[in-house]
Amino acid sequence: MDLSIKEVRTRKTKYFDGAIQALAEAFETDADFVTGGNPSLFKEVITAYLGMGISEGHVDVAVINHEVVGVICWLEPGKEIKPMKDPGYAAFWEKLCPQTKKWYMEDAGPNMQTLRNEGFKLPAGCLDRYAIEILGVKPKNRGKGIGGMLIRQCIDAAKREIRPEAAMACVISTDIAMSAYRAQGMELRATKHIPRSPWSTEGYDRHAMVYSKFNVDMLHI
Repeated sequence: MDLSIKEVRTRKTKYFDGAIQALAEAFETDADFVTGGNPSLFKEVITAYLGMGISEGHVDVAVINHEVVGVICWLEPGKEIKPMKDPGYAAFWEKLCPQTKKWYMEDAGPNMQTLRNEGFKLPAGCLDRYAIEILGVKPKNRGKGIGGMLIRQCIDAAKREIRPEAAMACVISTDIAMSAYRAQGMELRATKHIPRSPWSTEGYDRHAMVYSKFNVDMLHI
C-alpha cells in the first residue's frame, strides 16, 4: 500500500477537493441529521469546516495512489474553530430549516458542551490542549491503520509539548472511531447520549477521549 500523509495548506489544491469527497463518503450516513434532511448541503458544511481547519490549525490527508482516503483536522493550543464567524458556515446555517436550528441550539449543542466539560475538565475558555476536530476515513479503506496514522499527527504534537498544562489531546469520538483513538493512547473520559434529530429514528452516543502526556487532569482540578 503506497500510503503517504500530506498537509493541506490551501483550498486551491486537489488534496482539498479530495478531502471534501473523503469526508462526504466517511460520514454519508450522517448527512440527513447534520443538514436537517437536506443532504445537498452536506459538502457545503464540510467545505466550511475544512477551510476553518486550514485557517486555524492543520488539515492532513492520507493519500493512496493519488486518492485522498482519509482526513484529519486538528488544532494546537490556543486555537479554536468558531463556525458562526466563518462566512461559509454562516451561509450553510441560514439554509437550515427552523427545526434543525432548534435541535442544534437546544439539544445537540448543549449536550456536546456538557460532554466536553465532563470529559476534558478544562476551565471555561481554556484552550491549553490539542484538539481533533474532524477524522474520517473512506469506508472502503477502513481497517488498514489509516485512521491511526492520521491521529498520530496530533498525538505526536502533544507528545512534543513541554508545557504540562497543554500536553494533552482531546476529541469527541463516534462509536466507530473509538478503537482507533484507543490504539493511539487516548482514554475514554465521558460518554453522552445526544437526542435524535427530527430526521433520525434514534439518538446517538458521543465519547470524550483524552491523551495525556502528563497528569493533566490534576492540573485543572
